[in-house]
Amino acid sequence: MNHKKRFMGWRKRMPKKTQYLVNQVLERIVPEFERHGFLWYPDFQVGANVLPLQKREGLEWPTVEIRFVPKGPFFRIEFSALPEQCEDMSQKQIQREYANLACAPVWLFLCRKNSSGDASSGFGFFGILPTVILSPLNAIKYLKDWRKFFDSEVDAAVGLLPKLFEIFDKQSYRDWQDLPFGFINEHVFLSMSWKIRDDFEQTRQSKSPDTNLP
Repeated sequence: MNHKKRFMGWRKRMPKKTQYLVNQVLERIVPEFERHGFLWYPDFQVGANVLPLQKREGLEWPTVEIRFVPKGPFFRIEFSALPEQCEDMSQKQIQREYANLACAPVWLFLCRKNSSGDASSGFGFFGILPTVILSPLNAIKYLKDWRKFFDSEVDAAVGLLPKLFEIFDKQSYRDWQDLPFGFINEHVFLSMSWKIRDDFEQTRQSKSPDTNLP
């Protein structure tokens, strides 16, 4: 099924606040990617709550997945570049036409510093309790005018896009593939990589009993 139709169908089933946040992303963030050559391909293999954008050119395809979490709601901007041959968690090779970020050599999140100085990979509302703990001022702003609050969150995401496009232009992600899980800098969080996957598997095997012993 055409992914754009799936996404639009999912949006229509969401609560009013989620629909508003999605519409703001469609109107203000997606055009910025389109101006940089990214397209929303209908055959992209992701869930209905994910908005995928990709440049299918060059040795590696710059890829972005804007993932919406209705419980909040909020969204994350996840990114990487897909080589010709990707791999899933079981190391099975997948052609990039059928792959997503989970199959990339490194899986990254775009982050920003919030008002308390902590880096956050999400944009939007995380629920009353988490928001009160992380930023009481944001909770007040949300309760006072949630539309204005979401507008400001989208503003924050738009403001970080030049940093993301610079990462793609410089191919900085290549230098991060062997780094550990965690923040690379205040604007990039490394969530997963082939190296982390392989190290985990090696550790798991080393702790398993050797069934070949007599």
